[in-house]
Amino acid sequence: MEPIHLGGGTVIFRNAVDVPQDTVIPHLESLKESAREQMFTYVRDENGKPLHVINQGGFIYELDDIMKSPVRMQNGLDLPFFEQCEDAVYKALLMYVEMFPAILHCLWWRSVGHILAYDKGAKLGFHSDNDVNYRYGAEPQMQHATRNVLSALVYLNDCVDDGDEEKPYSFSGGHMSIPYFDIDIKPEKGMICMMPANYLGAHEIFEVTRGTRYSYLGWFAQGSADPDRGVRPFGSKEEMAMGNQLWLKTVIEDYDSYIDAKYKDGTAPENLKLFSSRKKDHQNET
Repeated sequence: MEPIHLGGGTVIFRNAVDVPQDTVIPHLESLKESAREQMFTYVRDENGKPLHVINQGGFIYELDDIMKSPVRMQNGLDLPFFEQCEDAVYKALLMYVEMFPAILHCLWWRSVGHILAYDKGAKLGFHSDNDVNYRYGAEPQMQHATRNVLSALVYLNDCVDDGDEEKPYSFSGGHMSIPYFDIDIKPEKGMICMMPANYLGAHEIFEVTRGTRYSYLGWFAQGSADPDRGVRPFGSKEEMAMGNQLWLKTVIEDYDSYIDAKYKDGTAPENLKLFSSRKKDHQNET
């Protein structure tokens, strides 16, 4: 698994995850429609006629646009494969930190991944992953996305465009564009993509024209717990009740170990250790 820097902090890792598609894709298909129903709340007029829907993030969708929105699936992801995704993403994270060491102390906790399914006709407009649709005077209650530092995707099936060789469970369309750096990402099965969650990584997903596009998405974030704003990291998965956030208790030590193992002869470039462990920084504060 070798990182490829496409520019602006967007990095891909090809063939990073072995995806057992014959198990994973049918499992996700069985969850998709119930997940779609749970995503939206209908707003009706005085006669009960639906006017529009509001998704879980507070964004309004016209009725005709429901099928154009990706389906988010958090529940039912109990296959061992999804734990493998988490492990592979964390391994890629340490390699990403090697490329951009200054990010290390911005990594406090992670949001455990969820599935995004884009059926034919679905797309996602231009946005960044730390945007909560803020407007002055209309402050959103849930603000956990504002803490996102790094987005991490695992693609579960291949994009096959015109002229490409057909592949199992493939789809067409659905490229991801990061326009500020002229980046176009064509999803590949087993590829991990990491990118800044802020405006530098602002992106859009083009319309899927055939099949269903599947990806596994999570974030690495920073900031203290604030349950009223949706920030509630737990110490372990066993402690998790409501929510999907976990403290990164050992990320600094894990990165130190990764660098020590890679550069066993002590030849690690100085800049790679610049942001190494600061465990004692705050012990004497009063």
